[in-house]
Amino acid sequence: MRRVRRSPRARRALAWSLAGSLLGAAAAAAPPLPVPRERVLVGIPERTDRGNWDGTWLYVSRDGRLALWMRTSEGKLEAKFRYESYRAAETFETAWDGRADYEAQNHPGTFAVTIEEADADTARGTWLWELKLPGATRFERGRFTLYRADDGRTLVVHFSHYEKKIRRGEREGGFEGEHVIVFRKLSKRLVLWDELPG
Repeated sequence: MRRVRRSPRARRALAWSLAGSLLGAAAAAAPPLPVPRERVLVGIPERTDRGNWDGTWLYVSRDGRLALWMRTSEGKLEAKFRYESYRAAETFETAWDGRADYEAQNHPGTFAVTIEEADADTARGTWLWELKLPGATRFERGRFTLYRADDGRTLVVHFSHYEKKIRRGEREGGFEGEHVIVFRKLSKRLVLWDELPG
């Protein structure tokens, strides 16, 4: 049998390939990691007075994207939202009062964010999101403090109390406690939905 001579570079590539195969097999055989029973908030950004509310903000998760347009009208802070799910046919857009009654798969949904008080740097309000489908419901509600962080282009929605319940058939799950959503500012202007990154 003729021996094949490999360059040092080819020998290293082969060694890394074999190591990757062995690690992959070990990972596949290992038991799954335990799922934490509680969420742990890590590194909540601290409040800053830099920047301002007005403009377009975006939050993206594995489930979808949520755009937030903010403006100050006659000294009052107003917010408008639009959501689009990556996983299901669920989308809505609120009016400037932060509320939308919508349909997903011909079934009713409600989204409502109410800003109860606000100054130039901090706002407080309530969050409600409910969707009813055949054999399943999703319900979210909470009270939040809204503020800017870092260089003023980070928007933190910090829920002092947040509740999420999901029911599918006879199975129920959810979460209750402190919660945070972090938006990033895309523009000082009100950017059209079609101009937002996917």
